[in-house]
Amino acid sequence: MLSDKEFLELKNIIKEQSGIHINSTHKEKLEFKLSHLLNSSGYDSFKDYFKIISKDKDKIQALINIVTVNETYFFRETKHFDFLKDNILPNVKYDTFRCWSAASSNGAEAYSIAMHIDTHLSSYKNYEVVASDINDHMVKYAKNGIYPIKFANNIPLKYLHLYCHKGQNEFSGSFKISNKIKNHISFYTINLMQTIEDIGQFDLIFLRNIIIYFEDKDKKTIVENVIKKLKPGGYLFMGHSESLERITDQVEQIAPSIYQKTTQKQKQKMVNKLWHKKTIQKVVALGSSMGGLSVIEAIIPKLKESCPPILITQHLSRDILHSIISKLLKNSKVDIKIAKDDEQLELGCVYFAPYDKHLMVKRVSSGFYKTVLSNEDKVSNHKPSIDILFNSLATQVKVHSVAFILTGMGNDGVKGIENIKKAGGKTYAQDEQSCEVFGMAKLAVDRGYIDKTINPSDIPTLINNF
Repeated sequence: MLSDKEFLELKNIIKEQSGIHINSTHKEKLEFKLSHLLNSSGYDSFKDYFKIISKDKDKIQALINIVTVNETYFFRETKHFDFLKDNILPNVKYDTFRCWSAASSNGAEAYSIAMHIDTHLSSYKNYEVVASDINDHMVKYAKNGIYPIKFANNIPLKYLHLYCHKGQNEFSGSFKISNKIKNHISFYTINLMQTIEDIGQFDLIFLRNIIIYFEDKDKKTIVENVIKKLKPGGYLFMGHSESLERITDQVEQIAPSIYQKTTQKQKQKMVNKLWHKKTIQKVVALGSSMGGLSVIEAIIPKLKESCPPILITQHLSRDILHSIISKLLKNSKVDIKIAKDDEQLELGCVYFAPYDKHLMVKRVSSGFYKTVLSNEDKVSNHKPSIDILFNSLATQVKVHSVAFILTGMGNDGVKGIENIKKAGGKTYAQDEQSCEVFGMAKLAVDRGYIDKTINPSDIPTLINNF
């Protein structure tokens, strides 16, 4: 059994060698994985293992391999590939277009990129994809380019016919990436926390769903190491649940989870473009607690791309919030993100309050609003607080506010929705029959702050029609 002292020592080794932060809640899972490693290596105890590991580079690499997360699939987050096709590839000049999949895991991302570029880049132009990961087993797996047949489910049929071969005989039940694609890809084992070897400069870098596993100062190290490899004007794709707020000012966000390494001239063009975006007629806010997550998961996939901006304060932990956003993005037409400070609200976007900050909205000018994040103390015993969000709509958005108070216990949001009603906004509460806990909503209804009670199944249509 892994003692607390041994777990702490193990955490420190992993942190020192890879930058990955292991939460104490993962002790049992790590112990299970490590037990298999010890048994296969012939060690009798964790104590014996610790005597050897710090002196053996190969054993440290084996340890890093078992703690890295390798969850990925082909053509993950399709909106990134649409942006690549529509906004980047048409502007490629005659130089070789270079793309880096910086945390490529099993290689599905790198091969997806190469297939997409090969299909949409003019035939007389060349391209190169670099795939890297800290896990050397995954790098070898990726380089091999052979996958179980179930992995083909996410590959568009056109690409499957052009770039994949169905396995025969001993490879039955699998498929192989064609050499037409593999010849454009180079593979490396790279630790992004350390100085990165000379792999050249890139027009596009995918750094998706990796920095969420690191502490803030290490996120900064990784992002800055990667950006050094990005050409001026080049693009950086992050995961949809990740933000570069307070991490770097070397890139500018130009679309949800898409950044560009910009010159001053390009920055000014983006500022000018910003003020020509469609004005906002309504701002929608949802507040929920116990049981509200399932309601939100049912609402968001039914929203239209043209729906009003939606701000959500849900009482959740950080780990759950990231996983929920990743899940929702697979089946939704709208963009979904964790809100960052001073971000202009846009149609078809859903903004979740960070797990440890209050989310508010401020009016910039008629039809233009921005997010505000606050680190103030808890309100109504919560941070983020629904009351804080609703109160900001009452003062900043006023008659153009639309607020929904959903299932949950306590009174968070009740005072805020009262203020929205007084300001002339529209107020709704989830009906008792569908509430897991008819607490916050009941208080708001009983006090006369609600225009209408509503079943969650009717909420998407209502929002889409504002």
